[in-house]
Amino acid sequence: SPVQASSQALERWNSVLKSQSPTDRARLGFFTAAETLLSEPGQAGSCPLCGQSVNDEVLRGQLRSVLDELRVSAEELRQATDEVRHCAGLMERCGAQMIDYRSKAADMGIQLPAPPVSPHSRLGTAITQHQPVAEQLPADFRSAVTTWLTAARTIADAADSPAPTTRESTLVELGVLVSQARRWREIGR
Repeated sequence: SPVQASSQALERWNSVLKSQSPTDRARLGFFTAAETLLSEPGQAGSCPLCGQSVNDEVLRGQLRSVLDELRVSAEELRQATDEVRHCAGLMERCGAQMIDYRSKAADMGIQLPAPPVSPHSRLGTAITQHQPVAEQLPADFRSAVTTWLTAARTIADAADSPAPTTRESTLVELGVLVSQARRWREIGR
């Protein structure tokens, strides 16, 4: 179910955040810059950070090892971020549909309650600020949506049909007259 998939995405997001720290992201940038510096001519034989003499191959090997580890971690974060963004998009579309249904109902003279607010912006904030998210958020939203849909359906079913227009009333009267004329003609035969 989408709720289960969304909960799993948030669970993964929280797990990745726990396994990483802001320091890891900063280290990735730092080591990437060091790798770039080592690839430039004139840097051979000296550490790009302190300038001390060092064996290039040993330094490059250590640098690659740390970078590989940090890049795997960064890729996990990117995948978790994509999953949470997808979850937020689903919630945002659901919220927009409820608002649209309420607007269409109002156009027909049916007053529906305000729909639950989509938590998609909370997910966006969590992504931007690298914060954990409550894993039950999708289930809570689904429950609120289900409650709203049930209430909306009940209100819509109980709503009176709009009064017929003058044109509709005239057409019904004309239909009745034509039906009576046919019956009279059949009786007269």
